[in-house]
Amino acid sequence: MLSTALALSALLNQAPVTLPSVDTPVTTPVVRQIVIQGNKRTRNSVIRNELDTRPGDRFDPRRWADDVQSVKDLNLFWTTETTMTTRPGSVDLYLTVEDKWTLIPSFGFTSTPDVLEWYAGVYDANLFGLNMEAGGVLYRKRGGNSYHLWYTNRRFGDTPIYLELQAQRNHALHIVYDQDADTDRATGYYETFADVLSMELGRRLDDRGYTRIAILYQPSVSEYELWNHEEDGQVVNETTGFERPPARFIQQLGLRFQWGVLNQEDYLFFGHRLDAVWLTVPSFLPSTRRYTRASVQWKQLFRPLGRHNLGYRLFVGRTTSPWVTDLYSMGGLYEVRGFKDERFIGQNVWYANVEYRLPVVDNRWLLGQVVPFVDAGNTWNDTFASGDAFRRIALTAGGGIRLIVKPLIATKLRVDYGWALQPYRTGNLSLGIEQFF
Repeated sequence: MLSTALALSALLNQAPVTLPSVDTPVTTPVVRQIVIQGNKRTRNSVIRNELDTRPGDRFDPRRWADDVQSVKDLNLFWTTETTMTTRPGSVDLYLTVEDKWTLIPSFGFTSTPDVLEWYAGVYDANLFGLNMEAGGVLYRKRGGNSYHLWYTNRRFGDTPIYLELQAQRNHALHIVYDQDADTDRATGYYETFADVLSMELGRRLDDRGYTRIAILYQPSVSEYELWNHEEDGQVVNETTGFERPPARFIQQLGLRFQWGVLNQEDYLFFGHRLDAVWLTVPSFLPSTRRYTRASVQWKQLFRPLGRHNLGYRLFVGRTTSPWVTDLYSMGGLYEVRGFKDERFIGQNVWYANVEYRLPVVDNRWLLGQVVPFVDAGNTWNDTFASGDAFRRIALTAGGGIRLIVKPLIATKLRVDYGWALQPYRTGNLSLGIEQFF
């Protein structure tokens, strides 16, 4: 009955029908060609370097989907689409992209009652169409100007090697607080003048850049002055006997290990990232100060319910240097909200942040989020074995608002208020551009 029906169908459609045999193997088509089109700025080689699929390979839909995602992850294109044409025993793959405008202005600010920090600059995220980045930024904090130039080559051709170069000229003003006081009492004011060169030469350990390892080299020259041009600073320095930190020339060598990827899709973050850094001042290089510095940072973000975003960050660091200029700082702008900037300093540090970003406005033009958060951390001297790690924890809770104007290159306006719960009660409002972490 079945064969009769098939024969009748073939007769009506004037097409032959071949019944499949159970012994006939199903062959996977071969990729005949991969056609890249639509890219006017980005060179074909940049896109092909992200593709594991090659002409002559057996077509694997999952592998091709991963290749297309890798091209999207370059963040160089507004749209990335794929189509295919099948032939007997082969398939032609077409990848169509639309270049982004990659010469981008850069601007941001962060403000608390005791300090305003802002930066402005420009960078090209696709230099010469080769997925290289170069840029420059002017930073200003507490009246000090700093300049920052950088260059990044994410991959040399089809090799897994990458290079990052940075040059900085820093002028920063610092306030040192009494670490044992239950108020924001200052004990010293000083300025930093530093020239820093950083080089990172690394290797991607997997095709997607999910795991990386790099060698670091960082020479720097620093000089310091007491902050005596304002009366308050001069009085405090004279009263407490705060001394100018010693000038120094140091050369540091180290290693960086990175694992994981933080993705952004329609202005929501997801994924995880581990970043571990170890730096030392080796004895075979001339330097006026010798110490070791190590840190580990872990970030993870989820999308638990629809457009909700949950994230947390953990940071642990240690340095063997006793000098105030080398210590870790915490509070205010970047680590623990609710306290003044650099309120806590020490050879050792840990801090943790948790945010839950709830959408209240979400349309084509604007994403608005309400953000409850909790921050905690501590800085201390001596060793990790001491009881100081959890003796005097800085703990804050608070809430904030994020406004993301989607057409303006994912600009995020942040407003947070943190209530400090311990070691003493205070409060702090902070404004900024970009998420807290």
